[in-house]
Amino acid sequence: MIRAEPPTRRRLAPARIGALALLVAASCADDEPSGSLRFHRLGRVEYNNSLRDLLGIDGRPADSFPVDPPSHGFDNNAASLAISPLLFELHERAIALAIDEALDPDGPARAGLVSCDLEGARAEACARAIVESFAPRAWRRPLSEDERAAVDALVDDALAGGSAEEALALALQAILLSPNFLFRIERAAPTSEATPLSEHELAARLSYFLWSSTPDDALLAAADAGALADPERLELEVRRMLADPRASALVDGFGGQWLGFRALDDVFKDAYRFPAFDEALRASMAEETRRFFADFLARDRDVRELLTARDSFVDRRLAALYGLPDPGEGFVHVSLEGAPRQGVLTQAGTLAALAYPFTTSPARRGDFILDRLLCEPPPPAPAGVDIPLDPEATTKREVLAQHR
Repeated sequence: MIRAEPPTRRRLAPARIGALALLVAASCADDEPSGSLRFHRLGRVEYNNSLRDLLGIDGRPADSFPVDPPSHGFDNNAASLAISPLLFELHERAIALAIDEALDPDGPARAGLVSCDLEGARAEACARAIVESFAPRAWRRPLSEDERAAVDALVDDALAGGSAEEALALALQAILLSPNFLFRIERAAPTSEATPLSEHELAARLSYFLWSSTPDDALLAAADAGALADPERLELEVRRMLADPRASALVDGFGGQWLGFRALDDVFKDAYRFPAFDEALRASMAEETRRFFADFLARDRDVRELLTARDSFVDRRLAALYGLPDPGEGFVHVSLEGAPRQGVLTQAGTLAALAYPFTTSPARRGDFILDRLLCEPPPPAPAGVDIPLDPEATTKREVLAQHR
C-alpha cells in the first residue's frame, strides 16, 4: 500500500515555492483583465526546443513525459494538453536537470547563459542581471511591475540562504516552473467580438508554429517595438524564420501530421501481399514526402502544386518502385514527366498510409482529401440506406461505383 504524506507534513521544494509566488503575483495584478484566459500547455517537442533555445542545452528532458494525445490530427491541440500532478512532478525533475546541464562549469551551455562573474565581488549583481534578462525571454513578453517585484524578491530570498550560483539556479527553476513558461497564455478583455493578439502573443504564435520553440531575441525585439503590426515587417519576420534551420520543426511537426508521413511509423503491410515493404522502404517513403514539403516551403510554391507537382525526391528504393532511372546514392530531386504520378496523393508514402495491410482504400484517400486538404470532412452515412450490390463486381472501382 502506498501511503500519502499528511498535508501538514508536506514541504514544497524551494523552486516550487518560487513558482507559486510568481503565479500569485501575476494573478493578483490590478491591471489584469477579468476576461477568460486561454492556456496552451507546451507539448513535448515545444518544451524540449524551448529549453534548448533558452538554456543552450542538448538534453531532451520532455522525452520522458507521457506522449501528448493527438486531437483532430495534431498533437499540439490546446484542448487536449492538460497538466496533471504527475506531469508537474516530471516538469520539476526535468527543469532541475536542465538547469544543472546549463550551469555545468565544464559544459558548453554555461558560457551562453552566464556572461558575468558569479564568484567575485559583484556576484549578486551578476545573478540579478542574468535573471532579469532571462525572465522576459522565458515568458515571451515583458514582465509587469508586480512580476518584476516577485522575481526580485525570489532572488533576494535565495541569496539570503545561499551563494549567487545557488540563487541563480533556484530563480531559473522557478521561472521555468511558472505557468508563464509552461503555458502560452493569451489575455484578452471580455468581449463577444474578435480582438487582435498583442504583439508578444503574435510573436509566440509565430515561433511555436514555425519553430515549435520560443521566440528568439530578434522576434521579441520586433514585438517590443510594435513592429509586427506592420504587414511588411511581419512578412519579413516570417521569411527570416522560415530560412532558419529551426523551421525544420514546421516540416516534421505540422507537415508530418498534416500530410501523414509521420504516421508511416505505425503502418504495417502483409508480407505475403507486399514483400518489398520493409523498414528501409518505409523510411524512404516518409523521407520523400518530408523533402517534398520542405521544398514546397523553401521555394514558396503554389499551394495547388501539392496535388499537381510533376517532380519529387527519390532514392534507389523509390526509383525502383516508381520505375525511374537509378538516381545513385541518396535522395535526388527528379522530374516525374511521363510517369503516372503527380503531387503528394500519388507518393508511395501517402498511398501506404491511407491503405490497409492487405489492400488499398480509395475511401480513406477520399476522406483524407476532404478532411485534411479541403477542411470538409464527409458527413456520416445516413442510417437504413439499402444499397443493392452487384455480386459480379470484381474490382475496387466497380464496387465503389455502386455506392455513388
